[in-house]
Amino acid sequence: MSKTYTTKDVAEHKTDAAGIWIIIDNGVYDVTKFIDEHPGGPKILKRMAGKDSTKQFWKYHGQKVMDKYGEKLKIGSVAESAKL
Repeated sequence: MSKTYTTKDVAEHKTDAAGIWIIIDNGVYDVTKFIDEHPGGPKILKRMAGKDSTKQFWKYHGQKVMDKYGEKLKIGSVAESAKL
């Protein structure tokens, strides 16, 4: 799980066909299979697909949500040189 991605890599994953990836606190999360389970609906995840969603995530979620889902969905991290 120590794969490193650039923000460009993440930006390429913003459709159902390519997969839905988001960045939270420099972690890269593949939410493609989770999208239909998201309590807030799929619309917001699709809107944030391929982007840094840190601010929006923490605005509506607490640490418990990250503890529950984070490890299951995390696929890597953003390369230091590619931080937003």
